[in-house]
Amino acid sequence: EESEQQEGQEQQGEEQQPAGPEKPTDPPEVLPVSTGLPVLFINTQDSKSIRDKENWVPGDVRILDKDGYTSLPKISCNIRGRGNSTWGWPKKPYALQLGELQIGAIVVLDPQTGAVLAKASSPGFSEDDLEEYILGYSENAPLLDRTVDALYPPGSSFKVVTLSAVLDTGAATLDTIVPAPPEMEIGGAEVANYGHNDYGEPTLREALALSSNTAFGSLGVQIGPDTLVRYARAFGYGTTLGQDFSTSISLMPNPAEMTDWETAWAACGQPVGEHDSPAGPQVTVMQNAVVAATIANNGVVMNPYLVDHILSPEGAVIATTEPRSLGQAVSPQTAQEVKDAMLAVVDHGTGWRAQIEGALVAGKTGTAQVGDGQVNSAFVGFAPYESPTVVVSVYIEGLGEDVEGVATVVAGQVIAECLAIQSAGAS
Repeated sequence: EESEQQEGQEQQGEEQQPAGPEKPTDPPEVLPVSTGLPVLFINTQDSKSIRDKENWVPGDVRILDKDGYTSLPKISCNIRGRGNSTWGWPKKPYALQLGELQIGAIVVLDPQTGAVLAKASSPGFSEDDLEEYILGYSENAPLLDRTVDALYPPGSSFKVVTLSAVLDTGAATLDTIVPAPPEMEIGGAEVANYGHNDYGEPTLREALALSSNTAFGSLGVQIGPDTLVRYARAFGYGTTLGQDFSTSISLMPNPAEMTDWETAWAACGQPVGEHDSPAGPQVTVMQNAVVAATIANNGVVMNPYLVDHILSPEGAVIATTEPRSLGQAVSPQTAQEVKDAMLAVVDHGTGWRAQIEGALVAGKTGTAQVGDGQVNSAFVGFAPYESPTVVVSVYIEGLGEDVEGVATVVAGQVIAECLAIQSAGAS
């Protein structure tokens, strides 16, 4: 399902990538960013020409020089269980400059209270052009608040919900060996890993790090549609979230209408059903943030809110928003186990781009198929891992462009900036 998996490991039987050509005698300097806009250039020249990796640190942002040399490291992926330790190079070059137009949304939450620390929807709009927007002359719906109103397929970010259901019901443990073949017939139709990669028989922990569709599809069928939908609703699906704002309701199908094949893909975050009830899962960026915040908050779902307090003209506090729980979605033990698995995703799995300097990040990537070969990119995560204070949900629409992994890059940069602000004294 996710090409990011190829960046953390090579397909079985494939020869290890060479180290690349010899370095020039005097290689061009790798310049730090000086524009004020965070820039990440990744161009590995067909998996070659990596230099200066000894000095690279997670979260380091550098400009690629003209000869293709950058400080991006070679990524080690240790596949536990019955796999082998392998090495892989990032394979797909792309450039991302935050500040350039990306279509999507970002939500930042305080996991303990549900307070919305930040939210952004792109594209934005200018009040001078409201008439043009209202009459529909503009592209990409700038008046749509993509943080709360747009519904998206979550892709593999939904595997956080599936894993929570599997662990909380005792269907498996993180150390359970799960088959993860290239493809699997479920309900008379195929469920396949991205690129039909064969991941062998990893542990469930590593199956999440690899984002194996065949492993999670079979687990979804094992726990059944009733359990899968019930846990999604426990995390907030089917609910209008927000104490002082409203959201579109994130959707799951009627479990009675779900076939085994649909259940398998739903467990992987891909809505494929065709029936009276809506196909699902379909999620808002806010709901995805609430899912991650619930795991970071020991399994307790907090209803998000925007306004902390209201002041009178004289400066007196006349109203305060009190944090409100929507219930216990999973046990604290399950939440801790899911946290551990999400840490592995960023440590050596598909979410490695979200690594930052000075703090451990836990998270889950998602690459959602939305038709005509188009994909969207998602990431949910939190930091610091030991005691999370920031939860981030990022969703980027592809719109025909290759955005695989972009949400993960953005999330890492947002988390790093939020932690820096908090360390400076802001809450």
